[in-house]
Amino acid sequence: MFNRRGDMNATISHTIEFDNLDFGYVGIFEEGVLNKAYPGSLMISSLHMFAMYTATLEVYQPKLRIMFGGIIPNSILTSDRWYDICIPSLFQPSEYSLRFLKPYLDIFKKHKVLGIHVRSGGSTANWKDGDYFKVTTSVVKKHQPLIHSILRKHPNMRIFLSTDSDKVEAFVKGIYGKKLIYVKEFPRSHVGKNPSEESLMRSYMDLYLLGQCDYLLLTRRSGYSRMGRAFNMKKAPIFYFKV
Repeated sequence: MFNRRGDMNATISHTIEFDNLDFGYVGIFEEGVLNKAYPGSLMISSLHMFAMYTATLEVYQPKLRIMFGGIIPNSILTSDRWYDICIPSLFQPSEYSLRFLKPYLDIFKKHKVLGIHVRSGGSTANWKDGDYFKVTTSVVKKHQPLIHSILRKHPNMRIFLSTDSDKVEAFVKGIYGKKLIYVKEFPRSHVGKNPSEESLMRSYMDLYLLGQCDYLLLTRRSGYSRMGRAFNMKKAPIFYFKV
């Protein structure tokens, strides 16, 4: 694994930092052949979805028609559809990652698991962030009847928690104690705020483990929750926090 982003850039021919403002990239937003515009290897770094724009380019229409049997469905132009298509195939765990995931996966094999992702934002989060999501400890408390109703269906159930907040973690741990599972080996941080290698590993582990859960309670409008849902191949019933 790379220790710094600069180490990664040194091995790649072209790097694009897409900021949702500059749409002048050939083969991505403008007509043209991607491989000719960027020969060699290409890394695209972005916090924004853009594949649905790329799919509208005329250069890709013949291949898309072959892929979908002649008619290209409108659903591929939605960001949710691209999450569902790309996430499971792009983020399969390496042997290195599985060394850290295995102890958790062993627990998941023995229990039904409710996966909860709490994206708090605002003053509840561990880092300075916008007050977009508003899933505070009081909101989590308001959803205890829902959580308890799921737990009653499976008395030996465990809860896996992914959150941006130590406050939320402590609150949930205080209620559910040993039933609670969360990644302990690595620090949490915002992946868009110059994260460390360790915090990236935690983010990946959280997402992958949400994908192994039997039920999901997620945060609306959170890209992280959206990715966690896309990771999930169990067709888990999905609930959302209401704020």
